[in-house]
Amino acid sequence: MRRFENIVVGVELTLDGHVAESSRVAARSAAWLARETGAALTLLHSTWADIYADGDVIRPGVGPEASRALEEFAASHTSDGVAAELVLVTGRAWVELIRRVQAGDSDFVVVGQQPGVGRPFGSNARKLMRKCPAPVWVVKPESEVAKRAILAATDLTPVGDTAVELAASFAVAHACALHVVHAWQTPMELQLSKESSSAIQAGLAELQATTEQRVRASLAALEFAGEPVLHVARDSPSRLIRRVVAEVGADLVVMGSLSRKGVAGLLMGSTAERMLERIDCSVVSIKPEGFVSPVGTGA
Repeated sequence: MRRFENIVVGVELTLDGHVAESSRVAARSAAWLARETGAALTLLHSTWADIYADGDVIRPGVGPEASRALEEFAASHTSDGVAAELVLVTGRAWVELIRRVQAGDSDFVVVGQQPGVGRPFGSNARKLMRKCPAPVWVVKPESEVAKRAILAATDLTPVGDTAVELAASFAVAHACALHVVHAWQTPMELQLSKESSSAIQAGLAELQATTEQRVRASLAALEFAGEPVLHVARDSPSRLIRRVVAEVGADLVVMGSLSRKGVAGLLMGSTAERMLERIDCSVVSIKPEGFVSPVGTGA
C-alpha cells in the first residue's frame, strides 16, 4: 500500500461535549490506514465557534468534560496500537487541516460526514476536497469499512493513475473487488459529422474499443493480484460513477480533482464534490502533482 507518514483526522464535538459519531467513524478508518501504512495519527479538534443566523452555536468551545472526552478518545486509539496525538487549534477546522498539510505535518486528511447533514463537516469536506493539497477521505458511516467493492475513477491523466493505484492498494488490504471507471465524450468532429448514422455509430464503436485499450494499458503496471473490472462508457463521469456505484455496491470511490493551470485552488470540474451528495459511499479525493492551495494566500 502507498505509504503515509502522518494521517490527520478532523474531530467534531456534539453540543453536549461528546465526540460526534461521524468523527468516531472517520477516526476508526484513519486508524486502520495508519496501521496498514505505519503512519502516525493526529486527532485535530478546532475550538472555533461558528454562529449561524438562527443563533445556533456549533463548536462552542472545549470545557472540562469535553476535554476529558477528547483525551479519552485519543487514548483509545493509542491503546489500539496506533501512535495517536491530540491537537487543539483555534482556527477554522478546514483551514487548520490544510495548514498542517502545507507545513509538512500531515500527508493524508480524514473527515466524517453525517448523512444528510450539511454542518458542521459537510461544507468543510467540500472545502477540503477543493483546496487541500493532500488526499482527502470523506468517510460516511454507512460505508465505514470496504467489504464489497472499491471503485477508482480515472481520466487517464497522472492524477487518475494515482487514484487507481491508491484504490488498488485499498482493495488488496480489504480483499475486495476493484472496479475502474472511465467516461468518454463524443468528439466534436463526430457531433458535427454529416456522415450517415451507421458511419457515425461505427466511429463511436471504434472509439469505445480504442478507449478500452488505453485504460487497460494504463493498468498494466498496476500491482493488483486480481483482475480489475473495467467500466468504460460514453457518458458523463458523474453519471457513470453513480451508475456503477449502485450496480456493484461500492463502499469507496477514489478519484482525482483537477485544477486549472496557474489558478490556485480552482477546479476544472467538481465531480468529486458532487459525488458527496449523489452517492452513499465514502470518497477519497486526490490532487494532481504541483497543486497549489489558496489557503495562506488570501483564500
